[in-house]
Amino acid sequence: MEVAADRGASPLDRRDEGAMRDDREEKPVGILTDDMRRVVGEQKLGYVATVCPDGTPNLSPKGTVAVWDDDRLVFADIASPRTVANLRRNSAVEVNVVDPIARRGYRFKGTATVHDGGEIHDEVVVWYRRNGTASPIRAVVLIEVTRAQPLVSPAYDLGATEAEVRQRWERHYLGTLGWGRRGNCKTGTESAMDRQEGPMSEENVAAIRRLFEAVERRDLEGVLAAYAPDIVIREAETLPYGGTYRGLEGGERHAYSYEATWAPLQEPGARSLDAEVLDAGEHVVVLWRQRGQTPDGTRSLDLPAVSVYRMRDGRIVEARMFQQDTAAIAQFLADAGPPEATGEA
Repeated sequence: MEVAADRGASPLDRRDEGAMRDDREEKPVGILTDDMRRVVGEQKLGYVATVCPDGTPNLSPKGTVAVWDDDRLVFADIASPRTVANLRRNSAVEVNVVDPIARRGYRFKGTATVHDGGEIHDEVVVWYRRNGTASPIRAVVLIEVTRAQPLVSPAYDLGATEAEVRQRWERHYLGTLGWGRRGNCKTGTESAMDRQEGPMSEENVAAIRRLFEAVERRDLEGVLAAYAPDIVIREAETLPYGGTYRGLEGGERHAYSYEATWAPLQEPGARSLDAEVLDAGEHVVVLWRQRGQTPDGTRSLDLPAVSVYRMRDGRIVEARMFQQDTAAIAQFLADAGPPEATGEA
């Protein structure tokens, strides 16, 4: 994602609507606000800029960026040799975290300290393990934030609301998957979404909303009511309830396996999936969150997930589940010790 240059960088500076503007406020925001915490916590992915020995910039994405306290960010050195080497020589750092759908985010400037041992290192590593990071961690980097500023798309300058911006970019990313509303990008022909807008599309969205409500209240009949007789459900093979499930009998086994895995790890008041349902014509896409907590309360999991449903006559004929980090989920479940269940190919 392109970030626009500061004002005055060049009289020929031209910004398109997709660029992020960072100059609408020159004064620093200060310490990490609740909204900054929210954005960093939801996105997790941050772009970390450091300075190489020859003075050139190094920009690297980090999937472990998190808020450590009121004034500090943290990320884990999982595969960051260049970034960490640069920070050992020069502690100056900037981190950008942006919501690609809302086209908003923050830039954080500060100084970094690398910890590859000691009390702070151990404390941070324990925190990452409790929150689902299973990869080997070679070091941790704490960033003392000295300046924090908003990043906001110029689209908002034209009067667009956040809902309108979100809708535009949701459609854009769905289009990259071949589900765009303006036809099939490869053939130029009318897409299924174009043919299926209107009442049936609304019925599909309503059916998926009912499905997620049924899952939250552990209503097996409500779940099965959303499925067509020839339903196919696909989950990652590495999960205890993973595999391919076919037909209503398979759908029932999948539901039982999922519930057996997660019910002991979710209190009745903590079953919300925070589902965001996106209309894609004959497909419905759902952005949701997989959450859990070990019975002793020592570890918790909160990861984003995406489900894609292919619909026919208001019922699901195919469901595909995509987890952000199946390894982290598998490790969390192994540590929690839930009963295992498997699917049938």
